[in-house]
Amino acid sequence: MRVWADVYSAAGSRLGGGPVALKTAGVTRVLDGVGTIRLSAPGTDARARALLVNENHVRIYTQATDDAAVREMG
Repeated sequence: MRVWADVYSAAGSRLGGGPVALKTAGVTRVLDGVGTIRLSAPGTDARARALLVNENHVRIYTQATDDAAVREMG
């Protein structure tokens, strides 16, 4: 399974010149408030550490196999 994130600034501009590869990701949605996300990237990936900061927004995607549809998690 492939998991990756596109990273955007608070103003909505895409950052980093491409997606950030993730090891794992999770999204918790709630009906009456703000949900949470959990991301795990390789610790040796300096680009991921620089981009995945609280001020930025992410869109998380998964793909189960190479020929499967790409799905947005959140």
